[in-house]
Amino acid sequence: SLYKFIPKRFREFLKDTARFRKLKKLRFSLESLPRPDVIIGWISNGSSISVDLAKNWNVPLVSIFDNPLNEEYKFLFGFYPFYRKRIDHHENRMLSNAKAVIAYSAAVKEYIRRRVDISGIPFYYIAFTDFKRMTFKKYQREYGVIRFAYIGSFFNWHKLNTLIDAFEQVHLRGHNFELYLIGNGPDFKTVKSRVDKLPWKNKIILTGVLDGVKLDQIMEKFH
Repeated sequence: SLYKFIPKRFREFLKDTARFRKLKKLRFSLESLPRPDVIIGWISNGSSISVDLAKNWNVPLVSIFDNPLNEEYKFLFGFYPFYRKRIDHHENRMLSNAKAVIAYSAAVKEYIRRRVDISGIPFYYIAFTDFKRMTFKKYQREYGVIRFAYIGSFFNWHKLNTLIDAFEQVHLRGHNFELYLIGNGPDFKTVKSRVDKLPWKNKIILTGVLDGVKLDQIMEKFH
């Protein structure tokens, strides 16, 4: 395919352009849905959709802020997006028009406070891991081998490669360790490809997504 010969910046520009066009169509299709009592919007490149729908239906908007989109983009691709100002505009609209904002840390609140005046907007901290669905028990563990685990999404910024680097260093020192990587995501194939090339790949176990009883059972093995 000739696509791979297109410069990376231009490839991402084309994808972002197509994404914004699809989001515009999505907004008009959503307006035909029954009026909700409230809109809970996760801030993304298409944040303004939630704002426009909330105004159209005259319902409150609750905004969930995970992380700064432009900074995340730069981390992933090494440069800011062509639509940087538009994305900032979406974030600001989503925050300034919210009746409440949800984030997971005080650091995120401080970042938002520097960006937008949220003095009159209720602010809530919620951990995005649902610990109520996890059990914490005293298991009878096997101590012949030490087992560690990562449970979550496979995204570049979660630094799974750094975790594998650390595991390699521990293994080279002769310690009997196993590493379980539980979950899925855009970087799953990349991580698996790297693990498959390691001489001790049988010590790193990729389970895919686990939940409920299966997750509870496998957690019995971890230290």
